[in-house]
Amino acid sequence: MLRKAAKDHLAELRRTDPATRLADAQLAVARRHRYASWRRLEAHVDAVNSDAVQLAVAVTRGDLAAAEDVLRRRPQLVDAADDPDHPTRPSDSNGMRPIHLAVANDRPDMSSCC
Repeated sequence: MLRKAAKDHLAELRRTDPATRLADAQLAVARRHRYASWRRLEAHVDAVNSDAVQLAVAVTRGDLAAAEDVLRRRPQLVDAADDPDHPTRPSDSNGMRPIHLAVANDRPDMSSCC
C-alpha cells in the first residue's frame, strides 16, 4: 500500500517535473505521514503489521497473555481488521476484527481483551 502511494505520488509529481525520482515521491509520502524518511515510515508499518499478525495468531490460539501483550503495545489494533484477502475459514467474512476471530475460532475467553 505504501509503495502504491509513492508510485501514485510520483506520477503526480512527474506531471509538473518529469525528472522527479521515486525517492522524492517516497520522501514526500513519508513526510505527509510525519516521518523524517521513507525508511522510518516503512519500519513503522512493518512493526505494526508484525504486531497485527501476532495478535491474530494469539486470538486464534486462545493465548490471552500474548494478545494482551500486543494490545498493550498497540491498543489501536483492537479495532483493526485482519487481511481481507485471507479469511480465517472459507465460511467467514473477510476483514475480521480480533473479537470476530475469537468467536469464529470458538475462543470466548478472548472476549475480555478484544
